[in-house]
Amino acid sequence: MKHILRICNSNHTRGTAVDISRINGQKMFLIGPNDQIKKLQEAMDDFPNV
Repeated sequence: MKHILRICNSNHTRGTAVDISRINGQKMFLIGPNDQIKKLQEAMDDFPNV
């Protein structure tokens, strides 16, 4: 049930998400979670109207 609530309350379902496949020419799915991705996500979270 928690998984369903998380999906229903996600940025994607609200229409406020952005999918980024590359940063500086590097494919994100090959790199995996890293500090660069985390910092980008945190920066975007700081701007609720973006």
